[in-house]
Amino acid sequence: MPKPASGEVYWTSEGAVARVTLQGRTRRPFLMPTIAPGDDAAAKARAGVLATLAQRFRRAKLIGDARVLPLLEMAAEKPDALLPGVLELCEELLGGKAPVTTSGAPTFGELARRWTSGELHRDFPDHVRAKDSRLDATRLEALGAVDVGGIKLADVPIDRFTLEHAELAMRHLPETARTPATRRGYAQIIHRVLALAVYPCRIITASPLPRGFLPKPGKPPAHPYLYPDEERALLASSAPLPDRMLFGFLAREGMRSSEARALRWRDLDLERGAVALDKNKTDDARAWALDPGVTAALRAYKARWRAKAKPDDLVFLDADGEPYRRDKLAELLRASLKAAGVERAELFDDGENRGRLRAHDLRATFVTLNLAAGRSEAWIADRTGHTTSAMINRYRRAARSAKELGIGQLAPMAEAIPELDCPTITPPPDLRGRREAAKSATPKAKPKWRNWQTRRTQNPLPVRACGFESHLRYRESASARGAG
Repeated sequence: MPKPASGEVYWTSEGAVARVTLQGRTRRPFLMPTIAPGDDAAAKARAGVLATLAQRFRRAKLIGDARVLPLLEMAAEKPDALLPGVLELCEELLGGKAPVTTSGAPTFGELARRWTSGELHRDFPDHVRAKDSRLDATRLEALGAVDVGGIKLADVPIDRFTLEHAELAMRHLPETARTPATRRGYAQIIHRVLALAVYPCRIITASPLPRGFLPKPGKPPAHPYLYPDEERALLASSAPLPDRMLFGFLAREGMRSSEARALRWRDLDLERGAVALDKNKTDDARAWALDPGVTAALRAYKARWRAKAKPDDLVFLDADGEPYRRDKLAELLRASLKAAGVERAELFDDGENRGRLRAHDLRATFVTLNLAAGRSEAWIADRTGHTTSAMINRYRRAARSAKELGIGQLAPMAEAIPELDCPTITPPPDLRGRREAAKSATPKAKPKWRNWQTRRTQNPLPVRACGFESHLRYRESASARGAG
């Protein structure tokens, strides 16, 4: 029986080094940086792995293959947690078979696809909620392509997924993941897939991610809102009419862009001017009265441009008749504003603590301007779907500034879009001004009564009171009225 290959180990200032025979008398050193200094047992074990791999490649007559040396270098450099992935790649090269697991567990990418496609919701409706997973699917695609030790993250078997895999993925996020909130979003996706593997899928007994793995969300950057004159210029511009209809609707009704993009004609009652939302982000059905200008605009738009639309058709489709894409909406909004001649720099440029305008900021425009006009928090929440006061309070500083600047309210949508050719609509009153005027008015003076005799003299109508004396006074006044 041939002697098992063991290699030779020696130490340098950079760490442990394994010397392995590749071919004939050719020996090559491989630095093992992940071996702890002085850990001879671990160094010898890793050197044995490298020597065995080299021996197997020699016997398979693959030692001269250009893929062998990089695989051996990865086997030397990677930590213990990532070594199985490298060994599976070696097995694939040696045997021509794709890496498999003895447990038959799905890979990280397979389980993630089952989640985003809705398959897990159908299998476990009580534990996996149905949701719009397009953003999650996009982020999972970027995560799955990350190299984690010679193997893509998507190809790592879920029962061999380790904390090191997750940390490597977080260190190689796309360049667009700059803010703490976005990085936390990627980490939450990894955390969620592993949590599903624990339950209800029952593939692993516990998640390898410790408590505290999720990055702190940090302070979100501030984003601008549109001034009424800027929004009016946008709606009167030469941008495609469907785009302006969507932007005007979002700024006046406060819906999330995902809700507006999913809105169907059956959800609108244009006779009475109402809208009813069933499916939404918070699973809290809500209904409210539309702004009169929005109702008139939608009536005219449907009558002239969408007359053949069926109740189940989407209300907002782009100029090509296709649904709007979430990832393109912000870019489309900024381009339309520039084409309309709007030049305010903060709408288009990122700052250190401020982000440029997004489609979501049309919702912020709605909240800010209505708070400035004195609308109540309940009135706003009925339309936006905010479930806590804290979310609405984020806009109060901007609302105070808007009130001090006196920038006013948005023009009626039916009048702001010239093509609709709708009659003039009276804008809603400024409730804040009316309330302040009422507070500043001089209150009506109330009469003061010194005693019951004075009151009886000035007020001929007797008032019944409690007590014996009051009863006598009441009888006396009743007798006097009868005698008269």
